[in-house]
Order: sequence, then structure tokens, then C-alpha cells
Amino acid sequence: MNDIDYAGIGPRIRIARKLTGLLQAEFSKKLDINPSTLSDIENSKHLPRIDFLCKMVSAFNVNINYILSGNGEPLLSSVNKLEIFFEDNPFGDSTEDIIDILEFMKKSPLFFRAVIFYAKEYFTKNKKYILNELREHEELKKEEVPKIKGK
Repeated sequence: MNDIDYAGIGPRIRIARKLTGLLQAEFSKKLDINPSTLSDIENSKHLPRIDFLCKMVSAFNVNINYILSGNGEPLLSSVNKLEIFFEDNPFGDSTEDIIDILEFMKKSPLFFRAVIFYAKEYFTKNKKYILNELREHEELKKEEVPKIKGK
């Protein structure tokens, strides 16, 4: 890890929080701190305690190297996990792969949102093919096919 950039820790925590899609009140509640304390940290009025950093890394897959030094991506672990999962086979090689990814999704709201985003993008791009396959296998009847808004 590179040298710690103390002045940038608060603003980088703010960036990471915003990437999770949570407001200060929601984020601070999940980390069991007062919202005003989070505000003070984000505004560089004081540095976060180590227990706060540990909880943040654990709860939101925040890249601690990014928070402390500014290097890397704010939420690198979720991005990497998602890229690995979708690299070759979007459904994994086994039931265990699917269970592992679902367990990870339960622990990471950001990862869950990323999976939904990519699934929506994939479905939108491949809508006709997917619906034809479903119809062929009679898993959905024509009148039951949901309307999906295209881009």
C-alpha cells in the first residue's frame, strides 16, 4: 500500500458511500455511528476510527487502499467479483457456483445492484433471443411474456 493521504480520506469515504447509493443517515445506521459523526469524517473534520473503517470495508466491500491512499477503485472487490462471475458462463459451472454468488449478493447490496444492472442490460440487448427460447420450451406462453421497455 502507498503512503496514507490523510486529507483525502473523508472525501473518498463520501465517494464510496455515494457509490453504495445510500444517504448519510442510512450509511451511518448500517455502520452503527451517528450521522453527524459521518458528516464530520466526510468533511475531514476528524479521521475515522479503525473499527469504522473495518465495518465499512466488510459491509460495503470498500477498497481500503482507495480510502487511505486514493489508489484503485472505491468498490473494487464487488467489481472484481462480478467480472469473475460473468467472465465465461453467466450461470457458473454448478449449483454451488450459483449458491456462492447468491450468498455474496445477500451480503453486498452494491453487488446485488450491479448484478441487476448487468442482467437488465443483457436482457435488453438479447430480448428477442431469450423470449424465443422461453417460448420454445413453453416456460412462458406468448400472452404471459412481460413487456420490457427497450432503450
